[in-house]
Amino acid sequence: MIQQHPAPANDTRVRVWVATVGAPGESVIVQHAAVLTPGEDLTETPETWELTWAEWLDLHEVNYGLSLKGEDVAIHEERKAAWRKIRRMATGDLPYTEANMRATIGAIRRIMNDLVEEIEE
Repeated sequence: MIQQHPAPANDTRVRVWVATVGAPGESVIVQHAAVLTPGEDLTETPETWELTWAEWLDLHEVNYGLSLKGEDVAIHEERKAAWRKIRRMATGDLPYTEANMRATIGAIRRIMNDLVEEIEE
């Protein structure tokens, strides 16, 4: 494992796990990086570890809260829930009400936001 310069002890910023995952069998780079506020520059080298593929398989969800692909598990679960809601509406398993339609449209927006980068003029 490779560990680089940790954050100062007085750094209270929220941190997230970020993984660079290649093909199965390759090593995986995992970082514990600070969440930057808009306009803030990165002033440190995040803590970094290089894991073998076997270590990644064992630790990706439990230690880092990331899916096998390196995505945040919570985001992954939200996306799966959105797909389930859309499927229930499409198959008629969800009653056709205004509330359910709004929730389904919200689920579609959730998925679209993940797939398409927002364009601002």
